Amino acid sequence: MSTKKPILTTTEIQFANADLIPEVVKILNEGHNVTLRLRGFSMRPFLENDRDKALLVKPSSIKVGDPVLAEISPKHFVLHRIDRIDGDNITLRGDGNLGVEHCKRETLLVQSLVFIEKDIRPWIVLTGGNGSYIANYG
Repeated sequence: MSTKKPILTTTEIQFANADLIPEVVKILNEGHNVTLRLRGFSMRPFLENDRDKALLVKPSSIKVGDPVLAEISPKHFVLHRIDRIDGDNITLRGDGNLGVEHCKRETLLVQSLVFIEKDIRPWIVLTGGNGSYIANYG
């Protein structure tokens, strides 16, 4: 007598950031963590479109070099590193961008621990005030 195991399938659903990110923030405010697949090219060469994932957590403190998710204008969100902190004014920069974005401290939504799936093994980007360091995680 053979027992058939159920076949698990996954479905990917895509949402606009303007719809998704406010829901992610609600989940984080309830005390949960959220992992999202990254989309876009502004964090190259460290992060790759549709390959890498970010583990999002509520920030306890922030410093230059930290990757954060921020609302830089109404319904326009970016996951970039903090380039400069001047009181409540925060300057952000994507690793692959020449320009910068600006936001206020209160529009920083979450901090990100970014996992990179290079060569099928997970990696993590560790950030410090002097820049980013990539280390093998798994």
